[in-house]
Amino acid sequence: MKKLSTIEIKKVKTVFFAFFAVFISSCGSSIHIFTIETLEPASVTLPSDINSVFIVNNTVRQPGNIAGISRTYSGKTIEDYELNLDSVSWNSIQMLNVQLKNDNFFDKVSVYAKPARNDGEWMSIIPLQKEFKHEVFDIHGFDAIISIDRILFSVEEDVRNLHELLNVYPYVHVKNIIKGNLDCSIYLYDKEEPFAAFTLSDSLIYDASVYADSIIVLKELPEAQINELAYSLIEQLLCRIVPFWVYQERALYVVNNSRMKEAFIFAKKGKWNMAESVWINEYERQSSNSTKSKIANNIAIANEMRDNLDAALLWAIKAKEHAPNDSDEKAYIDAYISSLQKRIENSRLLDLQGGNK
Repeated sequence: MKKLSTIEIKKVKTVFFAFFAVFISSCGSSIHIFTIETLEPASVTLPSDINSVFIVNNTVRQPGNIAGISRTYSGKTIEDYELNLDSVSWNSIQMLNVQLKNDNFFDKVSVYAKPARNDGEWMSIIPLQKEFKHEVFDIHGFDAIISIDRILFSVEEDVRNLHELLNVYPYVHVKNIIKGNLDCSIYLYDKEEPFAAFTLSDSLIYDASVYADSIIVLKELPEAQINELAYSLIEQLLCRIVPFWVYQERALYVVNNSRMKEAFIFAKKGKWNMAESVWINEYERQSSNSTKSKIANNIAIANEMRDNLDAALLWAIKAKEHAPNDSDEKAYIDAYISSLQKRIENSRLLDLQGGNK
């Protein structure tokens, strides 16, 4: 498993995606919202010596005309245009393979080129055979197996001719409700039972008017949506296995005086040390609790942007102490304190997941 440096683990991207004034209050201050990207730990903490993973397709293809797939055209059951689900699991696995390689979290990622099963029990989850695991671990030297055990979908497709309802031709109205489940197991060396096993679920609703081409409406569209949903399930799976980035919003306050405006300019340029120095002087100089709360919030953010999370939390707590009761300001700082506490907790998990114990 790749060892993440402290900078990589706790990195906060300082690109200002949306740095703009949201509103100006009656007391002459403004709030500026910007977006940061923070690293979240994976749901599953693998042992730190896992450096190579082997992805296995342990699924059996779901038939395209079974119960759970209900499709009607103007109230009549669709008998032609059976959905082809042959490639869904392989497409999903290739996406998982590409994403894991792009993440560079593991040193080596490979895919078993053949199905691990040749039975027809598409509803069943069958554990990997002992002989197969021996080949993967002992002969090929992989540290872990990610086994995709089952991918199932339910499809409700209802197509209505618009020219029959509204005299609109040649368009039809399509409403598709697609639900999907993905079952996955993770095996480690010398362990009979999976280290982790879980089921992921997601759904997709499509409700729109489209050109009345039968191939597109009854074949290409639902099959593309099934694959889209499968990719969404893989995205969920990735968050179980490797750390991932999320966007969060932060708010800076600009009190209407020249020094605060100067600090804000420093912040926009990413000069957080200089901004903090100004804010600390202003914090000591001010007597208004509301103003001190705003400045303490800014100092907290300046520390967070430099990965000083403990200091950021202390200043956020000060901001709360000064904030007026039952105010939007206090509600915001409560949420910010919770976010910082979560980041501090996550940083410990990220250290474990990155191998820095």
